[in-house]
Amino acid sequence: MKYIQALQNVSLFDEMSIDEISLTLSSMDTFIKKHGKRDCICLQNEAFSRIGIILKGKVQVIRRHITDDIASIHTLDTFDTFGEDIICSGRTATPYSIEAVEESTLLYIDGTRLFIMDKQNSSYRGKFFKNIIKTVANRSFLLNAQVDYIRILSLRKRVAVLLLDHYYNNGQNLFTIEFSRAEMAKYLNATRPAVSKILAEFKKEGMIDYYRNSFKICDVDRLSKQ
Repeated sequence: MKYIQALQNVSLFDEMSIDEISLTLSSMDTFIKKHGKRDCICLQNEAFSRIGIILKGKVQVIRRHITDDIASIHTLDTFDTFGEDIICSGRTATPYSIEAVEESTLLYIDGTRLFIMDKQNSSYRGKFFKNIIKTVANRSFLLNAQVDYIRILSLRKRVAVLLLDHYYNNGQNLFTIEFSRAEMAKYLNATRPAVSKILAEFKKEGMIDYYRNSFKICDVDRLSKQ
């Protein structure tokens, strides 16, 4: 497979050799598909039973309310994955829609027979299943953290806590946040102008510095008291 070496960058193949990845995929039903910009990959509430791995490009995960209002948008980049939560939960329909942001190439793994194992493939597929569980768990932690942020009434404090969480998780005052400003606003249940205004205020007050998605915490104590 053309992309086999690049798959070592994918969380589902963490700590797996190229040979183990190749053997794992050869025991599964897989195919590669190219999507044009704005192509619909799957629709919310429709049947979907695959794991998608982004080999090239970007896609958006979009969740809508019953009123058709957009509840959340999250962008997935090259080597990100989706669909594991659906497969592991036993659901037959996806709780979100996925759309290509740009021309993208995806590797799909059929999830309907994913957990059928035999003695020949049990060792390396065992690593793969462990990585699926780890990926789903990490995603769950992110969602739980989002709920904690939204419970904070003050948006100023919400933004401060998000920055401080990244500061403590990275163990240094200089770090990169994976969100765009629009995605950060959605994640914090706010508008983009409101979040941008608060970040600009924090910078003016000397608590942080930033350039695009790179941030530096300049005064932890003051930021903690917001």
